[in-house]
Amino acid sequence: MTRESPTVCVIVLSWNGRVVLTECLASLREQSLAAPVIVVDNGSTDGSQDLVRREFPEMTLIVNERNLGFGEGNNIGIRAALESGAAYVALLNQDARADRRWLEALVHAARTDATVGAVASCITLHSHRTLLNSTGILMNLSGCAWDRGFARVDGPQWHQPCDVLAASGGAALFRADALRRVGLFDAAYFAYYEDLDLAVRLWEAGYRTVYAPDAQVTHRFSFTLGDESFGKVLLVQSNRWRFILKHFPPGRFTRPRSLLAADRLFTNRLRMGATGVKLWLRVYARVLAAIPGALRYRLRRQAPKERRERWWRFVVQEVGSPDFLVPTLDYDLMEGELDAWTDRVLMGVNDSALGQGWYPLVRPDPTTFAEPEGPALREFGSSATCFLRVAAPGPHVVQLHVTQRPEATGPRAVRVTCNGDTIGHAEVSAERRAWRTLHFPVTLGSDTAAVELRVEQPLLREASGAKFDYGLQVNEVSLLRPDSPLLRRASAATSH
Repeated sequence: MTRESPTVCVIVLSWNGRVVLTECLASLREQSLAAPVIVVDNGSTDGSQDLVRREFPEMTLIVNERNLGFGEGNNIGIRAALESGAAYVALLNQDARADRRWLEALVHAARTDATVGAVASCITLHSHRTLLNSTGILMNLSGCAWDRGFARVDGPQWHQPCDVLAASGGAALFRADALRRVGLFDAAYFAYYEDLDLAVRLWEAGYRTVYAPDAQVTHRFSFTLGDESFGKVLLVQSNRWRFILKHFPPGRFTRPRSLLAADRLFTNRLRMGATGVKLWLRVYARVLAAIPGALRYRLRRQAPKERRERWWRFVVQEVGSPDFLVPTLDYDLMEGELDAWTDRVLMGVNDSALGQGWYPLVRPDPTTFAEPEGPALREFGSSATCFLRVAAPGPHVVQLHVTQRPEATGPRAVRVTCNGDTIGHAEVSAERRAWRTLHFPVTLGSDTAAVELRVEQPLLREASGAKFDYGLQVNEVSLLRPDSPLLRRASAATSH
């Protein structure tokens, strides 16, 4: 009796990610579409291998003696999946957690059309759950690549299936027959841009990459290398040129200003001392080393113009580094109520620990003698959480001090929940510097609480010209007894 081939096989590449690996693998164990999982360990030294053997014995573990990088590490798992006869191969980063129907949604999207070679997931940020990490990959005329929708509020405009240039390799599905035809990841990239490289080869072979908004994943952004680490900048900057040399149309090399637009900004690293000089030299040493291989690839493949146009139409007609910001954390992220330690959070005073969703601290604006100094504040996209601890259960009041950004032109409704239950709504005025104190009565059954602020219609950057998508500006989140002297007079009506 022969064993039936799996519909899809999942590859998880592991490298010193023990603290996040359990959550990742547990989410795969709970998938609505059952699938075998192959964990490829890239020479971890933190006990990751023992964790997989002990807690996930049903999963296949492949151990590499050293770190082979993202591309070749995944290739080893993909080859094993292809040998098993899987019709599809899915990839999931070790620092990601998949929704229960993630695999089901990916396979459904791939089955709709035999020309679908890859499927991109809807990836959100772990630190800001209502902000996107990726809905596919974009690239501009300078070869700069970035995640489509990065740091944007997850809303209806991102919930439409569509064709995209590429799928982020952190959470994607590939058709096995397509991989057999075009090959696997180019291991020379080591990490970054190899998913874009594979996508271009798929497009040129007649396949498409589509975005499946129902295939949802949460990702701890830059967990492995850090957002601006030496290693990540080295790989991203040098691999951008590796990709340009391999795939850009010949005519683009007659326009060096557009290709070098991103490099002009990168030369600022030379002013950062010895480390910056070392980084700059190593980047362009890798670029020079990539030239022979890129030329060999071009001579061997020579994609006709009409095939290149299949993916080039997705290229953003802009040059230089993309205009987006990362809502970095400048506090210790609380994961739950057990981390709570205070009943009153004042931004800029005792906000070293907050829950998910908050943007970095904004200090008071410069003032004149005619104006009082404004309070320090934090903003959020469409929701943010604060975990609070009180002396004893019983009746309390959630006190908020909030306002809107100056760019706002109308009132904005906020919904407040406590421990998952809605405790009230309020509309916050758009008048500049018009701070409002909001009160929401609540009865607590324990000494801890999770308070969430949610704005269903945030102020979007394309409408306001602001750097981020914004909900509200917040100065205080408190959980006080009804007779507390710290309660201020409420300045806006609230309702349940």
